[in-house]
Amino acid sequence: MTFKSIPYTPVTKRLQDMEIALVTTTGIHLSHQRPFYYDADDPDTSFRVIPGSVDVQHLNVSHFAPANEFNVRPIQMDINTVFPIERLRELAQQQLIKKVAPVHYAFMGYIYRLKKMSEALPEFLTMLNFFTPDAIVLTAGCPYSHRTAVLIQRAIESQGIPTVLITIDLIKTQNYRPPRCIYPVHLQRKTPLGAPHHVEEQTRILKSALHQLTLPQEPGQIIKIYPKQQS
Repeated sequence: MTFKSIPYTPVTKRLQDMEIALVTTTGIHLSHQRPFYYDADDPDTSFRVIPGSVDVQHLNVSHFAPANEFNVRPIQMDINTVFPIERLRELAQQQLIKKVAPVHYAFMGYIYRLKKMSEALPEFLTMLNFFTPDAIVLTAGCPYSHRTAVLIQRAIESQGIPTVLITIDLIKTQNYRPPRCIYPVHLQRKTPLGAPHHVEEQTRILKSALHQLTLPQEPGQIIKIYPKQQS
């Protein structure tokens, strides 16, 4: 799939007035929800709805990329490494954002047939329109899930919702032209929010992503973030 243009929704609110949602393609789900499955010919393009009030102890992961492409052990240790819901709540308490959205979404992005994913997006967008947040932060894990994440991100922006992606795979992400994106360069092949239980690092990266929503910029620009530059 090739993309000649980049959908881009300008931000019209202050960050302090925004309700923020999370979307991830790392295969997380509630313990009572049906796990994701892997089938190269018939990929799992479904999504799971995650409530904003979720207890992180009730979140599991079913992602099928090889360990050398994406290691799920950090996720099993700390879900905030890919789904920073606790960090987002803390930022809401600090009034950096207005509030955490009541609904968030998870996909299993390890999909070869990306056009199949594209065909499944209308159902997700319909659901998204019931609980429309002011902006969305996206994360991905393996190289294939980065393709999926950008495809989802572009579809969300086309609906008039600003987004920002935290990538750990610069090449895959560049190829699919994300509207807004940060790249913490020291986290290549790790997890988007850094080390398990490293609250300070996770907070810095999430704040760096949210900060992009406040900046006028050229669509498709990927901002490289270095540890000392995170704020």
